[in-house]
Amino acid sequence: MPESRRNTRAVARRIAAAVAFAMPLAACSLVTSLDGLTGGTAPSEGQDTAPPPFDASSPDGAAEATTPDASTDVDSGPAPWCLPADDFCDDFERTDVQGAWDVAYALGGAAIAIDGTTAASPTRSAHVVVPPEDSARSELRKTLPGTSRHVRLRFALKTSAGLDREYQLGRIELARSDGYDVLVLALFPGKMVVAEQAYVEAGASYSDTTLPSTALRIGTWQVWSLELDASSGSPQAIVTVDGVEVLRTALKSGFAAGSPRISLGPAYLTAGPPRETWYDDVAIRVLP
Repeated sequence: MPESRRNTRAVARRIAAAVAFAMPLAACSLVTSLDGLTGGTAPSEGQDTAPPPFDASSPDGAAEATTPDASTDVDSGPAPWCLPADDFCDDFERTDVQGAWDVAYALGGAAIAIDGTTAASPTRSAHVVVPPEDSARSELRKTLPGTSRHVRLRFALKTSAGLDREYQLGRIELARSDGYDVLVLALFPGKMVVAEQAYVEAGASYSDTTLPSTALRIGTWQVWSLELDASSGSPQAIVTVDGVEVLRTALKSGFAAGSPRISLGPAYLTAGPPRETWYDDVAIRVLP
């Protein structure tokens, strides 16, 4: 099998594992160590509720977050960032990292916590740290009511991650009873991509589109928007950075209407250098 095809299948399996693992978590009330994972015990395989035939093993080792002291050295960010039409907004101005998110978890040596030392808008942000191991993962997850084919995720981001390790930044899922479609903003070795996956009982598909190499600025706050628009019958992905459109591309998957599920954080990784990522000023909008 050609190397590129093997790599594509490997990526698809990792993302399927991340989605399959995270889906049952939305039913739990979690902070930074998972309910049922105290002491590093992973959930049983029977808790995996992803549509067949996808079966992913869960990682071991929950990491518990800590809360930093009061804020210092705060960066300034664009405003306003939360608009009246947005369905969910979060600026992390609290000590509990979960807040109104359905799930906040860290596994495999990763950590997630409120950081009072840097923010896009004063005074705090969510700080995710992942070690070199590929078993690490951490996410914030939110499910919005109703069904849709048009979802926009906007967030301020600062990251130490370069293009030498697979690293998810954000994800939009449309979940249905017969499967789910996924749109992911991710870093890959040598490139940054928007990847799409379709998971149904009959099988899975994967494809990705490369973003301009200059889009990501390491160590600098940027405002990213990932938009999935399948409302017109011709699905497309739209990515903006600091208000400037950097990608608009047609999607191969149908993206049928489903329950919108949003994730921020590295839910799938390859082994590589340790990474730190900060999130702030998150806004989610579900459109008709």
